[in-house]
Amino acid sequence: EFRKGKATAHPVPWVPPARFEQILPDGAGGVFVASTTGFYRFRDDRWEPVSIVLRPQQVVLTLLADGRGGVWLGTTEGLVHYAGGATRAYALDRGVGAPVTSIIADRSGNLWVGLGRSGLARISPEQIFSYSAADGLPESDVTALVEDQAGGIHAITRRMHTATISGERIV
Repeated sequence: EFRKGKATAHPVPWVPPARFEQILPDGAGGVFVASTTGFYRFRDDRWEPVSIVLRPQQVVLTLLADGRGGVWLGTTEGLVHYAGGATRAYALDRGVGAPVTSIIADRSGNLWVGLGRSGLARISPEQIFSYSAADGLPESDVTALVEDQAGGIHAITRRMHTATISGERIV
């Protein structure tokens, strides 16, 4: 932690070789931390495990604040939403928990989810849309998602191909 030019170390509550996967401000002066051993909140100079329901080998890969105090967690086996002490899991690849490698929210309130080798999904308030190589993605291994200044969504694949989602089309 860096405050007023001074660095302070806060030993983590897990044992190596576990590692940090992602860190996210919690909106209350602390941070959420995803590690290969679990999900934690660090605030007021202490670590607190966050009680979420995950399978034994399920690892959190990416985080996104939902804007209402909750957090979306992309895991090796699907998408999990944590809010108010409760968790809800979403399997987005035809009922199979595909790895969620990236998550972003667009200006229209849609949640965009990179599904590793299964393409990507757009979750609107009404329904879920999925996109794969069969729909025009250069490959289905989506590793990152970006929204541009005009609101366009761009998917980046493991082999560094890019695709732009334009309405229901992939360019």
